[in-house]
Amino acid sequence: MNRFFAPAILAGFLVAGVASADTFYNFDGPVTTGPTQAPGVWYTDRFAPATFESGIAHGGHSSTLHIGLAGSDFQGTGSFYNTQGRKIDLEAGTQSVSIDLFIDPAFDGASDRRITGPWVTGIDVNGDVSSYGILTLFDAAAGSNFFSGWDNATGYVNMGLPAGFAAGTWQTLTIDLLTSSDQLKYTIGNLSMLSSAFGTMSFTNFIANSHNTGANLDVYYDNLSTSLAPSGGAVPEPASWALMIVGFGFAGSVVRRRRLALAA
Repeated sequence: MNRFFAPAILAGFLVAGVASADTFYNFDGPVTTGPTQAPGVWYTDRFAPATFESGIAHGGHSSTLHIGLAGSDFQGTGSFYNTQGRKIDLEAGTQSVSIDLFIDPAFDGASDRRITGPWVTGIDVNGDVSSYGILTLFDAAAGSNFFSGWDNATGYVNMGLPAGFAAGTWQTLTIDLLTSSDQLKYTIGNLSMLSSAFGTMSFTNFIANSHNTGANLDVYYDNLSTSLAPSGGAVPEPASWALMIVGFGFAGSVVRRRRLALAA
């Protein structure tokens, strides 16, 4: 490449790349936990699980997020505090979250229970809580698993199981906000469902939890990603476009100066 064009074009891409709409957590390093809300902290949601650690090899992945529930922390049938986990605040304007869940063989054995799944808290234009996005793995009384999405108007809706579901596999669970239709969209493999969003404009936090039924339980997650646009529909933000224009404008000015120098 012409040495005068290379730095100009590179500058355009570097400037445009300053604004990023995506955040990715691969849980290679330690997570910061705490009892109360703080930037970058996984803080207690309802009740802190006995174990909440990252960097744990499991299911063929070199580093995962491990949530361990102790049966001794069981709070009684129907207790609000039997849902035990932690949450982390998301970038302002987040509209999509996705995470991988390991399907442990132990999940198919305890009948009639809610096991685990990602949650998000939706807020409206005023910053008030307007909806919850919940995509959860259940175990039916017959001992068969199924996923359910939370409909903010009617409650849990049985979605069944995606193609290729099996114990020992990783399943990707995604929650998208569709502001154009005021809906939440839940996706696992070839399955999807919609829920009313009730004016939700973004997700303010992500919650990783599990349900304590009085027995020890271990859950493993990996590859949490968030985006300022729904999955499959990401477009550059206005700020990104502005930076791209500045970057390529700079590139153009370098080219023009080079041409003037050659003409002289």
